[in-house]
Amino acid sequence: VNEAWIAATTANTTAKIGRMELDTPLAFTEKWSIEKNTFEAAVLINTDISNTTLVGAYVGRGNGTGDGQGVVATGGEFTNFGGKGAYVVGAVNSTVPNTNIQAWYYNVTDLATGLWLQANTTVLGSIDLGAQYASIELDASGNTSTATAVRVGYKYGDLKTFAAYSQTGKDGAGNI
Repeated sequence: VNEAWIAATTANTTAKIGRMELDTPLAFTEKWSIEKNTFEAAVLINTDISNTTLVGAYVGRGNGTGDGQGVVATGGEFTNFGGKGAYVVGAVNSTVPNTNIQAWYYNVTDLATGLWLQANTTVLGSIDLGAQYASIELDASGNTSTATAVRVGYKYGDLKTFAAYSQTGKDGAGNI
């Protein structure tokens, strides 16, 4: 079963529990294959703060590996969540017009911690700017993998073009 969940909403808070698709930067449902990966999770979403969505989640198992356990990308390899799970907190803010800012923190119990920062904006109606930073630290080794990226895009009618630059782990300790 790909998805089987229940949800309840009170005021500006929604709680969802069960097997579901996820949409966070480092734990997400890939939709490029015939079978989407889904996760057994408990998610809280709150919008009490104007123009801000707060997310808290516990992610357990998923169908992303042959043994039915969830996965997280670390150092270019997939590692099982095992029975211990991962905790995720995030904030997405759009207070500044035409701008989206995100911050996410991940704790994969006894395995790794991760951070994702992202900002995207549109200026002058046709120029898109974006920047991202990601970091994953493996608990056992202490090695940290990092990635930074920037992009600029331009839209004129139906024509869209962009350029991007990214850099991963300067010290060679590992790359995301």
